[in-house]
Amino acid sequence: MSTATQPALAGLADFLAAETIATAFEALVETFGKEAVVAYAKEHLIEKKKLSPEHLAKLKEGREKKAASKASSTEASAAEDAPAAAAPKPRAPKTEEEKAAIAAKRKATLEAKKAAAPAPAEPAAAAEAPVKEKKKLTPEHLAKMKAGREAAAAKKAAEAPVPAAAPVAAAAEAVATPQKKKPAPKAPGAPVKAPAAASDEEERSIVFPYLFTLRDSAVINMMESPAFLVKKFKMAQDKADAYFLEYAENTDALEAAYGPKKKHE
Repeated sequence: MSTATQPALAGLADFLAAETIATAFEALVETFGKEAVVAYAKEHLIEKKKLSPEHLAKLKEGREKKAASKASSTEASAAEDAPAAAAPKPRAPKTEEEKAAIAAKRKATLEAKKAAAPAPAEPAAAAEAPVKEKKKLTPEHLAKMKAGREAAAAKKAAEAPVPAAAPVAAAAEAVATPQKKKPAPKAPGAPVKAPAAASDEEERSIVFPYLFTLRDSAVINMMESPAFLVKKFKMAQDKADAYFLEYAENTDALEAAYGPKKKHE
């Protein structure tokens, strides 16, 4: 603002007392221009407002209250928007039908998993243990065994020494009549009494356990067992051979019925 306009504006207070503010402002604007009037009014007429410390403290307290209120309202709105945590409801007891349905569903799931799982690989044929076939003795074989025993007995009797005091006739008679074989060694185990006029089942219950006792003793070859049966039970050779043949062909079944395991149970 120029220096020339200041004295004219200095009498603004008096002018305002006589005129209305609007009329005074319009008159000043027409005379000095709007910018000059506004600048002068800001510089000389409008006093700057000074705030006391108490006022500033109140303003600060108001701002803090407003911020706290805003924060609380934000939390409240967030709590309303978020779903409330539902308290765990007590489970109602399941009925028998529901339990059965659940069990069926689990079973179906397990079966489906088993069906989807890859099948286990079959073991190699080489890994299978070979099954050894049991040797079966034919009647012809048994007949040969019997003939061989008889020939061995005759040869042994023929080679037996003749006493010096015995006459030639006695020696000839000894050659013609084969001597009895020496008694076979007793197999270990409890003594077995020979069945006296026993039934077939009673005789079998004595003969077969005796055969298994001979086998377990491992002191003889089981091919010689008929001779032990003849000696032990005073039975005919044919019957002893028949018992041995049945033992050789049905060892497992007979052992289950008459074997040591069956005996001790």
